[in-house]
Amino acid sequence: MKPKKKRKLWKKLLVILAAVILVSGIGFGIYVQDYYRANDLALEAAAQSQQDITVTTSSEGRIIFAPENPRAGLIFYP
Repeated sequence: MKPKKKRKLWKKLLVILAAVILVSGIGFGIYVQDYYRANDLALEAAAQSQQDITVTTSSEGRIIFAPENPRAGLIFYP
């Protein structure tokens, strides 16, 4: 191959790679911004203490479930 053709090929590959990275970045940004949020009814139900479980809300807005006699376990609701 001639040096001029090699440069054109590399230039095309770099443009394609940059486009793929840009589109992937935009797609990832849209993906992480669109998630399910709890509605008011679900938040109200989660905030009520039931069956020996104390429910508190932290200063950051997190809901914390604390059983009276914990044995083991972890509950994580994103």
